[in-house]
Amino acid sequence: MDRLLQTVLSRLIRNGRLRITTALGNTFTVGDGTGDLITIRFTNPAAQLALLLASDYTTAITDEVLYVDAGFHIEGMVFH
Repeated sequence: MDRLLQTVLSRLIRNGRLRITTALGNTFTVGDGTGDLITIRFTNPAAQLALLLASDYTTAITDEVLYVDAGFHIEGMVFH
């Protein structure tokens, strides 16, 4: 599932610098490397799957259930 997550996010995130740490501890970075580093850390595979299955990634990322209860943490500054 880590490789699928990397493929999906690398297609979605074209600008900026986003580092993802998967529930298995694998780390990868997507984006063009510009701007401040944003870090997302998954603490369980269910959160990764929820993000992959979400039809609206913005809602999935900011959804309190995914963010707090299912093991999804964001570090850094995020501007919309």
